[in-house]
Parts: sequence; C-alpha cells; structure tokens
Amino acid sequence: MLETDVNETSLSPCLVIGASGFIGRNLVLKLAESGIAVRALTRSGEIKVEHPLVEWVKGDMLDIGTLDRVLENVGSVVQLGTTTKPASSNANIPFDISSNLIGNIRLLEKLAARKGVKFVFISSGGTVYGDPVYVPIKETHPTEPKSSYGITKLAIEKYIAMFSRLYDIDSTILRVSNPFGEYQSYSDGQGVVATFLWRALNDMPIEIWGDGSAVRDYLYVGDVCEAILAALRYRGKEPVFNIGYGKGLSVIEILKGIEETIGFSADVRFLPGRPTDVRVSVLDSSLAQRELGWSAKTSLYEGLQRTAQWMSTLLGRELAQRAEEKRKKSS
Repeated sequence: MLETDVNETSLSPCLVIGASGFIGRNLVLKLAESGIAVRALTRSGEIKVEHPLVEWVKGDMLDIGTLDRVLENVGSVVQLGTTTKPASSNANIPFDISSNLIGNIRLLEKLAARKGVKFVFISSGGTVYGDPVYVPIKETHPTEPKSSYGITKLAIEKYIAMFSRLYDIDSTILRVSNPFGEYQSYSDGQGVVATFLWRALNDMPIEIWGDGSAVRDYLYVGDVCEAILAALRYRGKEPVFNIGYGKGLSVIEILKGIEETIGFSADVRFLPGRPTDVRVSVLDSSLAQRELGWSAKTSLYEGLQRTAQWMSTLLGRELAQRAEEKRKKSS
C-alpha cells in the first residue's frame, strides 16, 4: 500500500529522463512546484521549463558517461524517454530495439550498483496488451502486443523485474493509457486529441484511420503526473500498475467532444485502418487506487477545455473568438 509518511521533498533530486517530451514537461513542472529538485535529461538540451529547482542536462541514455553523470546523488529516477512511436515502430524494428531496449538495460545496470534509488518506468497500457480478451483490462491480462513499440516496452518491463529481483531495485512500472493535454505534439499524428484539436483550430482536415469506432482510454496528463508522484512515494510490493481513466471512448466520440469544446464542426476524412491499431483498450486501474491511493480526477471535457485553451494561446486567439470567426466564414 501507499506509504503516506514519506515526505515528497525527501525524494529529491529526481532524475527525469525524457524531460522535454509531452509528459516530461508537465512532470518536471509538477515536481518543481511540489518542492522537489529535478535533474531533467533531454537529448536536445533545450530548456522547456524554467524553474530554480530544475537543472537541465543534455545527453543520451545510450552514453555510459552521461548516465554516470546524471545519476550522481539522485534519490529517484523517472524514465519517460523513448525514440519511437507505436504506429511507426514496425517500420524499423532494429532501431526500436537498439535505441530503447539497450539504453534501458544500461540504466538498470547503473541502478543496480546504487542503493536506495526509487525507479519509476512509464510503460504503455495502450500497446502491451494487444487486442483485449476482456474489458476493462487488468494487469494480469495476457500481453500480446501488435507493434514493436509494445514488445519493446514489455521487454523492458521484464528486465526491470529481473534486475529488481537480483539487485533489490525499488521499481514501479506504470502502464499509462492514452494521455493528452498541454505540451502534447500536434504535428506528428501520435496523439488523437492534440492532432484533432490543432487541425480543427487551423481549418485543416482531420484524418481518421478506420471508421472511427476504435475505443481508447483517454487520460489527462495532469492525472498522469499525479500517478507518477504516487509511484515515487510507493513502498509496497506490487510491481505494475495500470494508469487510465477507466472509461472507453471511440474516436468519433472524441471528435464530437472536441467540436463541442471549440464550438464548431471540423472537416473529417476517413482513411483505411492500420494493422497495428488495437480496436479496444480500456484499463482497469483499481489496483492503483488501492495501492497508490490514485485515481483519475479530470473529466474528458475538462481536459479538452484546458488543452484547447493552451492551443488557442499558441495561436494568439481565444476559443470564443476562433469559434466566431469560423461561424462567420461558413455563413
């Protein structure tokens, strides 16, 4: 169960790997605002969040020297970094393996030589299970990934379990569903919510793979960060947790929610489905609620509103103004 008498500031400094990514940027800010010092590792070296408690470091997990440097004196590590995406990972499987699996094994070797470092790995609840045998999916569900991305995530999980047994590493794995929110990339087609919102706000057609009936468990990024904080505090024996909202929504339902949020209809085009896409993915997060004391708090529509407001700020226009412009153009 969750150990509630652990002071969050005792976890500092926390090394966040993949700190300049979508979840990473939100997590770095959340940790710093919680009074936890952060060492933020990123391959680009670009500073994404300015805060006196955040130290940005440029480097790569594949480099042994970088690992030695960034792990010095840390109390905890959150591993968010990845070089591939589910939809494209099968196009270059050797790269997926060499750039992700090898780097994580090197990290585990370094952690094995250190004592008392809490390790949290962010896995993929949307890909490791494959097509579900039952819904909602529990952590004990069979794992049959349909993409190299999911297979690699699962392989890393297995190595974490092995290293934790052999070297007494305090590790927790979070299988996160489909996160969305501020700072998510809207140009690479990875996140449905971010991609749809951005294209709608810019009068660009929205492309849906398949008929739009695919169901996913969409989770606001702020709730993901709260789950990571809970995992950093956790001192129990459960190794893996599903982290999801627990309610499935189809792509069409997401589109309708976005149109309701922005106040106008989008131009939608349907494309053939992709073989790597799972038809349904909804997670059972009751174990996280019992052990971590965590559950999702942000509704889809509240999360959509926050994300849309962030995007409208990037565009320099308020949502209401954008909706009015759209109505005038179509009238």
